[in-house]
Amino acid sequence: MKLFYSYSHEDEDFRNDIEKHLKVLKKSNLIDEWHDRRISPGSKFNDVIRSQLQSADIILLLLSSNFLASSSCKREMDEALSLSTKKGIVVVPIVLNPCAWKDVEGISELLALPTDGKPVTDLEWSTRDAAFLDIYEGIKSVVKDMEFSIKAGFRDRVTEIEFISQNKADINLDDIFVFPNIVHITDWRYHRITSFNELWNVSNKLILQGDDRSGKTIICKKLFLECLSNNVPIVMISGREIRSPKNHDSLIQKNFSEQFHGNYQLWRKKKNKTIIIDDLDSKSRIQFLDFAKKHFDRIFIVTSEDNYLSYFRDEEKLANYELLAIKPFGQFQQEFLIRRWKSLSRTVTQPDQSLDGEIEQIEHRLNSIIINNKIVPRYPFYILSILQIYEGFMPQDMRITAYGHCYHALITAQLAKCDIQKDDIDSAFNFLTEFAFDLFSHKKDYLEADFNNFALEYQKQFVIKESVINRLKNGKIIVADQYGKYQLSYPFVYYFFLGLFFAKNYKQHNKTVESLVEKSYLHDHRYILIFTIHHTHDEDLIDTILLHTMASMEHISIAKLTQGEMKPLVSALIEIPSKIISERSVEEANKAYKDQKDKIEDVQAEEYEETEVEDVNSIYKSLKNMEILGQMLKNKYGSFTKDKLQEIVTTIADAGLRIVTFITNDKSIRDFEDYFIKRVKEAEPLQDTQKMEEHLRRQFRAVCFFVIAGILHKIVDSVQKPELAEVVAEVCKEENTPAYDLIDFFFVLETAGKLRTEDIDKMNKLVNKFDKDKNKIPERLLSLVTQDHLNRHNVQRKLRQRIYNLLNIKYRPNLKAKNSK
Repeated sequence: MKLFYSYSHEDEDFRNDIEKHLKVLKKSNLIDEWHDRRISPGSKFNDVIRSQLQSADIILLLLSSNFLASSSCKREMDEALSLSTKKGIVVVPIVLNPCAWKDVEGISELLALPTDGKPVTDLEWSTRDAAFLDIYEGIKSVVKDMEFSIKAGFRDRVTEIEFISQNKADINLDDIFVFPNIVHITDWRYHRITSFNELWNVSNKLILQGDDRSGKTIICKKLFLECLSNNVPIVMISGREIRSPKNHDSLIQKNFSEQFHGNYQLWRKKKNKTIIIDDLDSKSRIQFLDFAKKHFDRIFIVTSEDNYLSYFRDEEKLANYELLAIKPFGQFQQEFLIRRWKSLSRTVTQPDQSLDGEIEQIEHRLNSIIINNKIVPRYPFYILSILQIYEGFMPQDMRITAYGHCYHALITAQLAKCDIQKDDIDSAFNFLTEFAFDLFSHKKDYLEADFNNFALEYQKQFVIKESVINRLKNGKIIVADQYGKYQLSYPFVYYFFLGLFFAKNYKQHNKTVESLVEKSYLHDHRYILIFTIHHTHDEDLIDTILLHTMASMEHISIAKLTQGEMKPLVSALIEIPSKIISERSVEEANKAYKDQKDKIEDVQAEEYEETEVEDVNSIYKSLKNMEILGQMLKNKYGSFTKDKLQEIVTTIADAGLRIVTFITNDKSIRDFEDYFIKRVKEAEPLQDTQKMEEHLRRQFRAVCFFVIAGILHKIVDSVQKPELAEVVAEVCKEENTPAYDLIDFFFVLETAGKLRTEDIDKMNKLVNKFDKDKNKIPERLLSLVTQDHLNRHNVQRKLRQRIYNLLNIKYRPNLKAKNSK
């Protein structure tokens, strides 16, 4: 621990006496002392004093009338008090003789030595040595309390966060931290790591790789704090600081001194030391690991995915390291983060339950922007950025959709990070827009020569600074992968600028856009169209998508789910449960539901391969057009007339209901059943053929039942925007079929936030209607979907009891979560 003496030279004898009494601490390597008599001749003494002050752990102010009268001592005192505030350096006043120190602002609030601030020269001390012994005991106590403790200034740096909302001041890392989605990769298999303790169970030597903005540095900071709280000797360094082998120990000492109080040489002798190396970015720095292996028991390395693949994947020095990777959040982790964020502005007495409806709507909005983890990765950075954009930075002129504005803000922030100046943002956007189209138009790998040719041709047509192009390349907006292929940093950046290009140049490229619509079941095409819609006000494009959606399956009738239509499926009800009320808590049921959604999202993210069966292509195309139209509704509902909104809602619903007809008409069911049973027989001969065939047919029809439920969910998800409640209700009222009745009620379930009495009245009418018509399939669909909602939502007790009565189910209250988050 480094002690700095601030004193008047007229009191040098007092300083010498204090040094004598502190020799015991010095010999024990607990302290190292410095005062201005150690300044070498010829040195700029003011600079040296300032440097020593800033590197001290404890500053002793030897107070006397001489000290208070000295202007140089006052400067040192002011600097000491400033450092105490900024960096947490401990300042200890030592009263040598009676003086007016209690009237000095900043000093009077500090606990002074000797005890009670009684001066060393006070006659109440039996001897002066007794006073110095009291000072020794006081400083020893301070040193022991501070031994290897983190410096306050560094703790502030570690706990600070990048997201400071105008409504959420003074928040830190712990306020919003959610344990990341870290996986241990072994033989191409993933094992999820759920805590920092579990992380160290994998190995004492770990390398973690992750994308830009995946939260690598946040993980380093949190791991550092976790080790600190468990009294583990820890130091954190940046991989970019690593230089020649001669510098390795001084690098550790430098970082230790910035991070901790205490004697570095003593710290080095401690056991079970841990080092965190953040952002190891070059193969040239790998030699440092030999040094780290000798001096540290646990080593945690963090690097980018690109650097890992380029430099470290086949590195022999990392052969004994276990590989970890950061994956995007699942939807349950996302919900947890949203709850933590929203709770920061919630009053203490406000219960979590009151937030449920608001949280759900935020989730729907986020999911519509993220689309899936391959477009915008569900990392905390992006989740929190989108939340902040929606809280206070929405556009005024609405030249772009609200969701489009979120992408715009994310990209603008990334440009700013690349040092693109405000005056150059417009030219950077135009360059990236033209570049995205050049990427789209290129039929082979886009290499460096292609980029250079593009940049050269662009500069003939547009004005742009060479420095802007270089910053776009060096700032990870335009990137080259390990094979030298050029691309934009994230899919959403590519689709944003390509969509902007087509929106600006729709008239010239309308044939290209129509070809995208024609094959909208291809992922690339679908996302280009979605992002084009964010930018366009051209209704021709919107009408083109509507027309193709309506035409894709126009030869198939729209399912009504009447009793006659559903008759082929009634026999399957024996295979379908009538009660799915869960014994799990709402939280547990919700987690299971969202885990399932993550799996479905992963499957949907796989590219669709066109088949020879036209109807199958048409089904997939209809499903994807529903997504495109749904994005259009959620983004542009405010700029369409109600008639247009009703047309879009009807087109979405009819597209889904045509698929229901295709799957559930009697002929299709029998054809599918025969094919299914034939394949089962080929795989394994059936013993009781007739009974087994009947069972298999019922099972297949049960699958059809759940397909209907899934398609109805898809329809509702596509139109799910609370502001559209009136429009959806009007469409369903006009159509007046069991299918539209279900869509109407399921929309209410998904958007109501909290169920109301009038919602249960609507359900009651549906139950009576289906019962009167003996329409068993819609009745069971209504029951199961409502039960699933009850499993995953806290519902007011009286309303819950009423729903149970309507469904003929024994009442069970909401269970509390077994384990809190």
